[in-house]
Amino acid sequence: MGKICAFFGHREPFNLGNEAELSQRLTEVITTLIEKEGVDTFYIGGHGAFDDMAGLITHKLKKEKYPFIETWLILAYPAQLHQSKPLPYYDVFDYPLQIERCKKHVAIPARNQYMVRRADFIVSYLDTYGGAYEAVKFALKKKKTVINLASFDLSLYDD
Repeated sequence: MGKICAFFGHREPFNLGNEAELSQRLTEVITTLIEKEGVDTFYIGGHGAFDDMAGLITHKLKKEKYPFIETWLILAYPAQLHQSKPLPYYDVFDYPLQIERCKKHVAIPARNQYMVRRADFIVSYLDTYGGAYEAVKFALKKKKTVINLASFDLSLYDD
C-alpha cells in the first residue's frame, strides 16, 4: 500500500456553491495526490454530500485511469452499511475493532481519529465548525497535510 488520503466534510455543506466547480477541483486534487504524491488508498466516512462526491470521483478515476487505487469505507457502526449509498463506490469496508468497542455517541469522532492517524493527506470541505472541523483540527495537531477546498480559514483553529 502506498500513501493514504482521508476525506472530511460537512454532512450537509452550507456553501457547496457550484457543485460542478467543486467536483472539478476535487478531481484535480485527487489526481495530483495519485500522480505526484503516491496516494493509492482513499478513506471515506460515508456521511454526507462531500463524502458522496469524493466516493463518486475516486470510483470514476479508478474505472477510467487508475485501476490500482482503492476507496475504503471506514464504518463508525455496522448499520452504516445499510445507509451508505451507493455501495459500489467502495472497494473495501473496514470496521476497526477500537471503534467497535466505542459507545455509539463517540463512534464517529473515534472513527475520524482512526482515519486521521493512518492518513498522509486530508482533503476537506469545511466552511463552519462541526464534527468534520474537529477531525481536521485533530489532523493539524498530528501535522498532517490538509487541503481545504472551502474558504474557511483553518489557521483559526484553537488548541
